[in-house]
Amino acid sequence: MSVTPEPGLLGPHLSIFDHALRMHREDPDVPLFRDGEPYPDEGQHRGRKSRPREPEDRRRSGADVAAVLDTHFADGSAVPGDLAGAFHDIYVPIHPNEHIMAAACRVDAERVRATGRWLVQHATDRCATTVGLALLTTVWDEDDIELIKTIGLLSKGFGPLAARAHERRSW
Repeated sequence: MSVTPEPGLLGPHLSIFDHALRMHREDPDVPLFRDGEPYPDEGQHRGRKSRPREPEDRRRSGADVAAVLDTHFADGSAVPGDLAGAFHDIYVPIHPNEHIMAAACRVDAERVRATGRWLVQHATDRCATTVGLALLTTVWDEDDIELIKTIGLLSKGFGPLAARAHERRSW
């Protein structure tokens, strides 16, 4: 006999992007209530025993993320979905980061863009979504404007990177 798991036991099923889109559609003429919080992955983040912390040497902030990206991009058969849970247990900066930008610049821009787009649109974890937005901030093109604007509606966690993308190109 099989048992159906209770909702939430397998983690969130709504992507962070879809959460922002849904909230915006409910009331498109006002800022998102509480900056869109709580996010669908709230249970996973709140239930952690230890939260990843920024390195004491702030110059190393983002280096762990860049190392994961370098390993991922070095594997020609790796797909963006492989990164969906890769960042949950490491510190992910929410501001533009030189290590993450450098990792993005070491790879073909189209592959980086495809990875960033996938993570922003499909990741159910805010950490992976943030990395996707960081990748897009480095290599985005005009097709990504609405994606960046939508995830940027969750301003507390995604606003700094969305604003950086806006600074890089005039919309």
